[in-house]
Amino acid sequence: MKAARGIAIDLTDPDHFITTECVMGTGSGDTIILPGGGVFQLTDSLDDPNSAIGVDAHNYMGPTATPIIFSTMTIEAAGATLEWVGKGNSRLFAIGQATVATPNGVASGTGGVTIRNAYIKGFHVRGGDGRLRRRRRARGGRGGLRSVRHAYSRE
Repeated sequence: MKAARGIAIDLTDPDHFITTECVMGTGSGDTIILPGGGVFQLTDSLDDPNSAIGVDAHNYMGPTATPIIFSTMTIEAAGATLEWVGKGNSRLFAIGQATVATPNGVASGTGGVTIRNAYIKGFHVRGGDGRLRRRRRARGGRGGLRSVRHAYSRE
């Protein structure tokens, strides 16, 4: 995968990127470290054009609280809570295949995520688009959740 470097996704438009001074990731096996015991409450899905954060045009899986993940990564949550407090159904992650044009070139790949020591609360999806329709199959890529260690659901 050719990685996008030194950029972040704009909170107000997931298809717009901001140049950062952050340590650049490789796009292959990077680690995100969350603050120990932190609480991250997510309120909007990236499929609602009326939401404050817009639409992730690369996510084909339905309501998701974060942009599509199309590289491999580990999330060291250190006991942090990732909680859905928005309306309706939403998944925490959409993990799959994508090709995205960025200011630093094209990034392309298939995602995989390992989560360690997380509390995950309130996320619900049904079918491929997260809505309440029946007889619709989930549309997933070849990527996915690779490993969950000490992740607990607080319902």
